[in-house]
Amino acid sequence: MSTNISHPEIVKVLNKKAVIISSVIALSGIVSLVLSWFLVASILFILAVIFFLSKSKITVYKPSGSRIKRESLYFDKEHLTILKSILEEGVDEGHLVKFDQTGSAKVDIIYSADKQFAAFQLFEFVPHKYEEYAKPITQTGDLAKRSVEYIERCKKA
Repeated sequence: MSTNISHPEIVKVLNKKAVIISSVIALSGIVSLVLSWFLVASILFILAVIFFLSKSKITVYKPSGSRIKRESLYFDKEHLTILKSILEEGVDEGHLVKFDQTGSAKVDIIYSADKQFAAFQLFEFVPHKYEEYAKPITQTGDLAKRSVEYIERCKKA
């Protein structure tokens, strides 16, 4: 799932855990090579390279160092204006938007695991594709935390 929201405080950093795991796998490959287990050594080297290339970078919110989560949620187009006003002006406890597997509108969300940053992009479906409905909405601090918690409550509804 790809979201096209970007922000200067969202950066990719080296995933130290993945580098350590890749190194251990590669070191195991070297030991296998020394012991003349060429097939095992080859498999371990290939696994180490694939693991390193696929997991070596993670996306984080720079001020807090918290990992970024991304998702796209679909809903009916009739809730677009309501959701837009809720995200721009603050959470409306009385109205929950119901999310589905598909829909005539969608919201792309990126947020930090500590919920100190959130960005929302609303789209509406026009024949054959989703088009931007509003400019990206970016939030930090308590407002971001309340908005992410609101979206989580909507997902459960």
